[in-house]
Amino acid sequence: LGVRSPLAAMATLRVKGKEKKGSGELDVKPTSLDQLDAELERVMELLNLPEDGRVPIRAKKPEEKLDFIQRSKFVKPDTMPAPALVGELTNKKTPGTLAGTLSTCRIHLNNLPISWLIEFRDCKGLDALLRILQSCYESPSPANDVIQFETVRCIAAFMNNHYGLNEVMESPTAMRMFARTLGSTNRKTVTHVLELMAAVCLVQPNGLQLALDAMASVAVSRGGGFRFNPLVRLLKASDKLTLQVAVVQLINAMVTSPEELDMRVHLRNECYAAGFHDMIRILRQADSDDLRIQLDVFEEEMADDWSELLHRFHEVQIDMQDPAECFSLAHMLVAETPSEPYLLSIMQHLLLIRDDHSVRPFYYQLIEECVSQIVLHRNGIDPDPRMRFQLQVDHLVDQMYNADKAKQTEAQLVEVQSTLTAERQAHSSAALQQQATFDAAIAERDTAARRTEDRIAALTAEIAALKESLAAAQTASAAGGPPAAGVPPPPPPP
Repeated sequence: LGVRSPLAAMATLRVKGKEKKGSGELDVKPTSLDQLDAELERVMELLNLPEDGRVPIRAKKPEEKLDFIQRSKFVKPDTMPAPALVGELTNKKTPGTLAGTLSTCRIHLNNLPISWLIEFRDCKGLDALLRILQSCYESPSPANDVIQFETVRCIAAFMNNHYGLNEVMESPTAMRMFARTLGSTNRKTVTHVLELMAAVCLVQPNGLQLALDAMASVAVSRGGGFRFNPLVRLLKASDKLTLQVAVVQLINAMVTSPEELDMRVHLRNECYAAGFHDMIRILRQADSDDLRIQLDVFEEEMADDWSELLHRFHEVQIDMQDPAECFSLAHMLVAETPSEPYLLSIMQHLLLIRDDHSVRPFYYQLIEECVSQIVLHRNGIDPDPRMRFQLQVDHLVDQMYNADKAKQTEAQLVEVQSTLTAERQAHSSAALQQQATFDAAIAERDTAARRTEDRIAALTAEIAALKESLAAAQTASAAGGPPAAGVPPPPPPP
């Protein structure tokens, strides 16, 4: 499937039981060649060396093997203890400081012996990383995009061995957190997560189921629909070739992993129903060898399964995406057999579904889920026709309808809140502007009033001076003396 390193090596691993704490200590002193070889194998396992890197070490002389073992005991002096690093990841920090801590964590996970990684695992290091991812998911921002990317790289380094991979497989939240991270605006982060999920799909026995359950939870949180809807939306929303390759790679890992033909056909049909069939033609136009290889894998595997399916149906050629042809084949398979009345009854009951366009899809979704679980059973036991089960259909449909309505109402509420916030901001801005205008008008009036008061005071002083001059003139005139200086003489008699 083209899974790149380090995922290629990770995909071939098988989940093992957890190791006991302290199993990474290099304190055995070999006293014989057999013990030396056994200790050498243990050291190479703890150092997480690939198989091609172990071959030349096994060919070394005994004294060289012993020297290799002794040198492997030493840890770099600048190494941070695992408990201290987990504590640093747990403490609240600024985005820049946390990014530096995550970078240190990734370097340690990639370069230090497995014993350090086991101690990191035992200190709940994975839980600390998942909490950081959860925080970035709940509070998206450019700064958190960087944190999210570094966290995913740390988890990839943690998973690149069976100890870390086992921890991720057993985590109840890890895969769901990966699937949620597919909604990130950072395309590099999304590409890394797609590659991790593709690798997990290939891990037996339950890697595929974990990935499918995670995708189902994301589809439900986004309003329901098929599990492949988020992946098809990624293909439609991005023209980044590396991301498109990673999406198709994950789809291939999901639809080719099941051993049962029925399950592979079911998953591929679900993928087509989500819109992947229409995307193949568009993706074929891209100039990318890697993308072309992934598309070829999808179509070649589909052709092989189709040939096997046709053999089951006696080489009858049909279009599985055509409802009419599928019904004709289903009817042909049961015609003139005891099964025919049941098929007819099923069709008759489908005609009785409520004629309500808003509710009808939920009936079909519920029926499809029931049929899938009945037909695609994995225990090898056919259903017992005597077994009866009752479904509270009205309750289930109402739940699905109410959940859909709740999603719509929530979206409308977000829109109304956004509109209300905008209106409040506009009203606040207008009020501030109006207050500023009013304050300016009041200040201008106060200035005019002060000027008027100053003018009145000046005129009052002038009037008082004139009155004094007039009184002095009248006094001088009555006494027959010359008029006071500054006072004009009386006019001559007629």
